[in-house]
Amino acid sequence: MQDYTGPAPAFPMPYSRKDYYKVALIRGPHIVEYADHTYYVKQNMLMFANPQIPYNWPSENIQPTGAFCVFTEDFMKGYGNIKNYPLYQPGGTPIIDLTDEDVEQIMILFNKMFTEIESDYIYKYDLLRNHLQSDKAEGDI
Repeated sequence: MQDYTGPAPAFPMPYSRKDYYKVALIRGPHIVEYADHTYYVKQNMLMFANPQIPYNWPSENIQPTGAFCVFTEDFMKGYGNIKNYPLYQPGGTPIIDLTDEDVEQIMILFNKMFTEIESDYIYKYDLLRNHLQSDKAEGDI
């Protein structure tokens, strides 16, 4: 089986999961096909993927680096209705262009999440939901 990631991916990353939301921090310029739109990212991006809307990075794009998290709608139950967030609405703008400085700030949040998921803290999933909620609820960087 050939990889979808790495220095020379054999295939573009397919949209195949219909039950996961995704927040992805991607460094570098990219072209992203999201629903019926094509986004041309000049520097870096923060992408909010809705499980109902297909997306793709064409294979000619450079190998992305960055971080991402995936979660289900059930994961966010009791923390608001994820479907109501503007970044996940049909017709919304799920791609946010970022400066290198923005990336460094958002990467701090991802690193906190990576540390927390590996911890034994009994309420770590509540903390992870709070990290996701604070980032998306603000709607800006």
